[in-house]
Amino acid sequence: MLRIGRKYEIDWMITNALDWFNSRYPQTLIDYDKAVSKFIRPLGLSTTEAGFEHIMTVNIAWKERLYHILPCAFYRCAQLPARMLFSAYTDEHGNHWILEEADVERCIQGRDALMLRRQQQISGMKTAASCKQPTVCRRILMEQTDNYVRVASSYYNVDVF
Repeated sequence: MLRIGRKYEIDWMITNALDWFNSRYPQTLIDYDKAVSKFIRPLGLSTTEAGFEHIMTVNIAWKERLYHILPCAFYRCAQLPARMLFSAYTDEHGNHWILEEADVERCIQGRDALMLRRQQQISGMKTAASCKQPTVCRRILMEQTDNYVRVASSYYNVDVF
């Protein structure tokens, strides 16, 4: 819709397309939290198509110079399974969507940073004052941290260490 609107200078099409992108790929964390709860999975899309929506968005954002939506689009791509980052998708219109090599690298770097940040958050947790056995509580927290890293790395099909 954005391409057609720009090609034929149809203002309402451009506005609708930009509103769609801005509502799903906002610039602030507060707006992102609202968008995630509202648009967890776009209506009518399978889980696979919903994942590729983010890949399509990265491609469209570069092409149409919608640079303001790239951080959110990359954040969402960084959370996709690795197989999707390296896969291509052909939509119902015959458009072929795949991330450029540099964009895949950005996603993987972002994923690594997200995993490291999450691990630091979990490992930085303190045992509750109400814990009667602080050593046991601390061990459980560490086990949960290790489990998170193991589960996350198997989901993303990457080696963490």
